Amino acid sequence: MFDWGDGTASDWKSLTNSTNSITQSHSWDSIEKYQVRVKFKNDFFVDGVWSDSLEVTISKYYEEDVPLTPTTPSGKIVGCTDVECSYSTYTTDLKGDLVQYRFDWGDESISDWTSLTSSGSLSSVSHSWKKIGEYSVRSQARDQYGLISSWSETLPVTIEPDSDGDTLSDTIEKQLGSNAHDPTDVTIVTINGMNQYIIHVNQTVIFYNSTSGNASILNSNSEGNYLINDNKDARWDYIYDPISGSFGTYEEQPSDNGFSFVVPWQILVILGIIVGIILTVFILIKTGVIYLYDEYVVEE
Repeated sequence: MFDWGDGTASDWKSLTNSTNSITQSHSWDSIEKYQVRVKFKNDFFVDGVWSDSLEVTISKYYEEDVPLTPTTPSGKIVGCTDVECSYSTYTTDLKGDLVQYRFDWGDESISDWTSLTSSGSLSSVSHSWKKIGEYSVRSQARDQYGLISSWSETLPVTIEPDSDGDTLSDTIEKQLGSNAHDPTDVTIVTINGMNQYIIHVNQTVIFYNSTSGNASILNSNSEGNYLINDNKDARWDYIYDPISGSFGTYEEQPSDNGFSFVVPWQILVILGIIVGIILTVFILIKTGVIYLYDEYVVEE
């Protein structure tokens, strides 16, 4: 049992082996120094024996001592039952104290606190859900002195069935046109510790980002590798080798003048349509099908 030095003591803890360590928590109401000690008893010391005391200083804390509210967790927004999904968050401690995190999974369970890490560093925890449904995931931070932040904003997560066990839900597979009962048409790749997917649909290869929900058609280069533009901008983000199964970040190859630019295929299609329309109109004018003006002869 623990004597907290403020006139209160804990209940007796359960019996345990002599070499096992035990943990007990307590909070104090006043700013002061307290002498904390612990007593043990056994068959030989039925009245118990007190340890030496540990001096604990309790001081006042201010708003800037508390870690800032952590970021909304990032991770899968659609998952499957009984499949581990990883979620990450981070916060800033204005005093630069070490921080740790825990996650509320929205299914009446909360994770243990992570290990202490430096302020601003990303921490990740995995979780699986047993039932199909809608869940809200949020995170909370605590500094090395026990000061706890507010809960973050929630990330909505949908848990769905997975008939073929490829960790991609049946609903997503049907939306993308793949077979929800064939695990061989989906290849799992890892990006920043999170599973993403390469999906083969007939003659088309699709990249599905389970974190953002984006789906994009892969383009192959002259070497047979697939180039992936995940965020819909004008540059490739990832490169995938279907033979070796290797997946990595795409590195731009600079041109002779040091400038490199990738034109999205959508823009090329639009330009082709515009050029085609212009040529068609020009031909119709030349053949007389379309008249731009009528010519009149006026005699005096």
